[in-house]
Amino acid sequence: MLNNGKIISEPEAINSREDEMTATIPTLDESIERMKQEILEDIKAGRVPADCPSFSALHDYVDANEYGGFCEGALADALIEHFGGCDKNEGMPGAMLEFLNSAQNAIDLWLKNNGVAQSTGTMMKKGDVVKFKEAKDPGDAACKMVLVDNPDGGRVLVRHLVDMKIQPTSIYSTKDLQLCPLHGDE
Repeated sequence: MLNNGKIISEPEAINSREDEMTATIPTLDESIERMKQEILEDIKAGRVPADCPSFSALHDYVDANEYGGFCEGALADALIEHFGGCDKNEGMPGAMLEFLNSAQNAIDLWLKNNGVAQSTGTMMKKGDVVKFKEAKDPGDAACKMVLVDNPDGGRVLVRHLVDMKIQPTSIYSTKDLQLCPLHGDE
């Protein structure tokens, strides 16, 4: 990331108001990691669903712009100063907007590529037993399936676990499936 020709690769401490506070400017990678952790915390707390498909969809549940601490006073002020101060209309500096957009785009890609599932260990793989997230047809709620292959491109081949000599197979979107618990009632 560049700021007035300066690459930001290491965190920097900046005084954003004389002697009032010192904030450490995070690198882009540090900001992205903080955002991921905050999203995972919101999922664990039930504020955001684990299958949230994109950064923009996070706004249905929370103010996603707050992830990464970008709206916290000290950090926001330090970032504005670091990236050149407010523009003539008192808006964020262009380089800061670039930084924020880069972080949000990285989170969008992470969400779209099953980053939550990979981070929480809920990633589906060959051999896993799954069921439909939502019953759309009679019998869907009781239908269990086993993944015949690893998911590919958001789709997966499954074998239906039914009492038949030849068990049927189908291809479903992974967004329509969820892992079955290993123990206990469902």
